[in-house]
Amino acid sequence: MPALLSLLLLAADGVVCVPPVPRADGEPVMSVDASKVSASFRVRVDERPWQIVSRTERARFEGLDRKARHLVQIAIDSRTIESFRFSFEDKGSNSLRLVLKTGYFTWSLLPGTCP
Repeated sequence: MPALLSLLLLAADGVVCVPPVPRADGEPVMSVDASKVSASFRVRVDERPWQIVSRTERARFEGLDRKARHLVQIAIDSRTIESFRFSFEDKGSNSLRLVLKTGYFTWSLLPGTCP
């Protein structure tokens, strides 16, 4: 049984971090609703609890299965504004960063850790 437990722990060591939302100062915002750039966001991975991300708050999701596909949801208030699926294998890393690109107001999942 201990061998099975350690195999499960090894499979569940993926991490997604979300750094604070960057400022859009001086950057053209191509989004229809430019006010979203200064908003707080709620982010979740799979069925885990929502976490708040803002200019001062960050989020971190640990213990994610590296072999599985996961669902990321991003919301403002109670409205989901973006969602997508990913796998750590597709991204080529066990540590991923979910970042907001303010110019086009899009979210990207990139290999790496949060500062």
